[in-house]
Amino acid sequence: MRTVLTLTFLAFIVAPASAQESALSFEATTHDFGTIRQGVEARHAFVFRNAGDAPLRLTEVKPSCGCTTPHWTRSSVAPGDTGRVTAVFDSEGRSGRFSKTIRVEADDGQATLTIQGQVEPPPIEGGTRIGGLLVERQTVDLGAIPAGERGRATVRIQNVSEQPIQFTDTDTPSNMVSAYVPSDPLFVDDMDEITVLARAYGMTAGDSLSYPITLTTDDEAQPKKVIRVKGRIISQDRAESKR
Repeated sequence: MRTVLTLTFLAFIVAPASAQESALSFEATTHDFGTIRQGVEARHAFVFRNAGDAPLRLTEVKPSCGCTTPHWTRSSVAPGDTGRVTAVFDSEGRSGRFSKTIRVEADDGQATLTIQGQVEPPPIEGGTRIGGLLVERQTVDLGAIPAGERGRATVRIQNVSEQPIQFTDTDTPSNMVSAYVPSDPLFVDDMDEITVLARAYGMTAGDSLSYPITLTTDDEAQPKKVIRVKGRIISQDRAESKR
């Protein structure tokens, strides 16, 4: 009698685990595109199988970002058959490392798919070489800046030396301008961005600004690199009329 009771108890333990098995079974849930050029539409098809004994239908497929568009098998998938969820990543206007997810819901199961990779911006054309660093432009013209507001721009840079380059300091003669540089080393042939800001605080329409920004690096060829930021100040009324 004790043996029968033990077997019955074990059956109750095992049954819930079997009941939790999903019919939705993906061959892989992560794909790395590696490095892709900016502007390219990268796509990958995730294949799934219906591991159940009844038809399977995907009920919801939701990406984590508008840059990712999913396409999937809309019809029911018979037991043992396969379907697809294709992820299309639009790299236009993006750069650097990315990782995006797609949440997949089925009438028997769910899964999260992940696509990842590195977006490489287009090559810098017509830039200025300063030591081992190629700078997209050495003078950054912010154009019209409304009085009391800020102007902002990015400058692409590339390491064209034979050694990594690390930014160590930035220096400006005025708190009206500032620069934000990469915190990590810029490895050989890698590209990144410098962000420059100009503040038109306390300035009036008709004023102008022009300041150098000195970027200090460990580049042996030329440690200090100077870029200039300039702009002209316009009235708030004129800025509103242009919007």
